[in-house]
Amino acid sequence: MLLDIEKYPCTPNYQLASELPLVLFDCQFDGVDWICDQA
Repeated sequence: MLLDIEKYPCTPNYQLASELPLVLFDCQFDGVDWICDQA
């Protein structure tokens, strides 16, 4: 368990996330009127 500071005395070494952006391709929400700004 990471809360055991005697076994894990420092911050865990996490891997970095991918540099590729996440893109929302398609989603569906019933009853929502989207307002899109062209700015």
